[in-house]
Amino acid sequence: MYKFLLFIHVFAAIAMLGPTYLLPALMRMRGDPPSVTVLRVEYLIGRYATAFTVVALATGAGLMSTSPLVNDRVSEAVWLHIAITLFLIVAGLGTGFAGPRMKKALKAGEAGDAAEVRRLLDPLDKVVGPIMGLLTAVILYLMLMKPEF
Repeated sequence: MYKFLLFIHVFAAIAMLGPTYLLPALMRMRGDPPSVTVLRVEYLIGRYATAFTVVALATGAGLMSTSPLVNDRVSEAVWLHIAITLFLIVAGLGTGFAGPRMKKALKAGEAGDAAEVRRLLDPLDKVVGPIMGLLTAVILYLMLMKPEF
């Protein structure tokens, strides 16, 4: 069961993360006024990332309960606690901030309101997106290297 959960967990992480690294390129492709097609692609990437985040969270919980690496020593795996905390921050930013803004920006783009699209996505493009990318890189490092603290 452990190896199956590990496969699904890693697959979900790849499926979740891979497309999100297209977002900076798509951001530059939006144009002025913002292309509704590009906004739709960005929105879909966000939706899929959210779905795979749920899968990664569920399989991660299963891995913690079946892992030979942390079995009976979960409280000692500091790297895991840090990674989980960062994951919850990224998931919260994605589902509670980025997702709703992207949905509103898409609606504004479909209505032809370029100024509203820029107002909604500017904080995402300049602050939240880069923070999420950095935190995700730290999570990946922690999960792969499992450093001893």
